[in-house]
Amino acid sequence: MNQLLTDANGLEIDFRCEDTEEGETLLFLPGSYANTSAWKGISKWLKKPYKRVFTSLRGYGYTMESRSVDDFKIDHQLEIIRAISKKIHTPFHIIGHSMGGLVGFAAIFSGEFPIKSIVSFEANPPWVLDKDKHSTTLTDTINIAKKFERAVNENDADAANIIIDFYGGKGTFSSFPEKVKDFCRRTVHVNLIDWLPIIRSEPAFFEKNLFKKSLIEMPVKLVIGEEANSLVKNINSELAIMFKKQSTLKIKGAGHFLISTHPRECADAIDQFITP
Repeated sequence: MNQLLTDANGLEIDFRCEDTEEGETLLFLPGSYANTSAWKGISKWLKKPYKRVFTSLRGYGYTMESRSVDDFKIDHQLEIIRAISKKIHTPFHIIGHSMGGLVGFAAIFSGEFPIKSIVSFEANPPWVLDKDKHSTTLTDTINIAKKFERAVNENDADAANIIIDFYGGKGTFSSFPEKVKDFCRRTVHVNLIDWLPIIRSEPAFFEKNLFKKSLIEMPVKLVIGEEANSLVKNINSELAIMFKKQSTLKIKGAGHFLISTHPRECADAIDQFITP
């Protein structure tokens, strides 16, 4: 069933629920430059019965933007989960890709929601990286982000190429179908807001006692591609150390966009991890 929800600020949120089957409830959070259709391949290969809930992050799909260059706190994204949680009235598992995984972990660290577990695909919450231990990765990432910011502000038609190739490797953007490239071009200013916490060194903040509680109790499945870039590899290595109830899967031959290129393996990872 397709519909739109309204958040606490009166803004519309993308919401699609497939609840014809009994089973665990999965909330799918796509990344930047994506909407609910990002999960079509994985949804096709899932074998267990689930109640599937799909949405889009701020500024993508039918979810209205609430952030600005002056206000880009993570709570804008958490308001999406807040509205959906109130709508579905049941504990749920988060399935997140890239920034969707980042938002998923933020939701866990907030301690606010009835989350049962998370399966993340190439999640990238940079605030888990130690600045000294991962200084090279962070410096390189910030330089890329600032290069992207300049390109967007100069109205470079293919500014999105900088970020897509950063995650997927050189030539990834040029390999996309033209309609996907056009979608990326249309939403490039949204993606710039996604990057502002890194560019301006303003990471998300979480209450320490809630943060620590989630690290001990939350079941986590970390899935990355064999060809993941250094940022994603380092972040997921740190997440693996932080969470006590975690398992990690590396998908052979896959890169950052594995939910599209390797949907069957990703679906299997979900099926094997999610339990009542």
